[in-house]
Parts: sequence; structure tokens; C-alpha cells
Amino acid sequence: MELVGASWRFISWPYLKKGIMNGFWSAVIAILMLGALLLGIQNELEEIQQLSSWSTLGWLSGLLIFIGIVISGSSTYYVVN
Repeated sequence: MELVGASWRFISWPYLKKGIMNGFWSAVIAILMLGALLLGIQNELEEIQQLSSWSTLGWLSGLLIFIGIVISGSSTYYVVN
């Protein structure tokens, strides 16, 4: 594509966008699996109920999404570059 005048950004943007979306969806799947695990464990261990508040789960979910996007996006950028 460079031979016909396409810029690096034009060539690499679809790959970077796909990598960022893969990171987002993998984080969403991880959050769902972690939520299912916590829900299953709460019935067995009552101490877990004290540790898992909505604010803690919200921060954890946001952190998982951020880390998933950053790791997947940066690794895709490294591979494309």
C-alpha cells in the first residue's frame, strides 16, 4: 500500500482499532467471569461479602478495562510498527 501512496496511519489504523476492541472485549469477558466467580464464592464464604462492595467492583472493572485496552493496543502497535 505504501507503493501507491498510503500513509502509515492509513495502513495501520484498522489493525490498531481491532487490537483495542479485542482488549476491550477480553476485559468485559474477564469481568463477567470474575463476577460469576464472586457470586459463586459468596454463597460458600461469608467473609467475601464484606470485601466485595459496589465501589470496589466498579474500580476493579474500570481497571481491568483500562489494562486490557492498554496491553492489547500497545502490543498491536508494536507488532504493526
